[in-house]
Amino acid sequence: MKRVLITKKLSTRYADRKDLIFRYVSMDSDAGAWRRFLSKNTGLKGIHGIQQPGKEFDPEAEKQTVYQLYKVGGIPHYILIDKNGNIIKHQAPSPSELVKSDYLGELLQK
Repeated sequence: MKRVLITKKLSTRYADRKDLIFRYVSMDSDAGAWRRFLSKNTGLKGIHGIQQPGKEFDPEAEKQTVYQLYKVGGIPHYILIDKNGNIIKHQAPSPSELVKSDYLGELLQK
């Protein structure tokens, strides 16, 4: 829950920035649980999605999962991506680190 509060702070700090979008991808196997979480945590502004692991392994589908596309080895995992879809930082600072610094602000000035 602490992670949610910190993420809300970060979202609030940059609320006026139209060039910054927070994207959240859940790796939960229960889509309903993720939707209930979002309904209780309305302050998480951004784009939300869920990447559910399939019941059967499909090598072609696996190539397109968030895990594969962004080489996610564990969760939580933070990635900074620019507006053109290029990865700026694969092992990006966590929201708690970003709240303490002006790292995002500096990136947005470039």
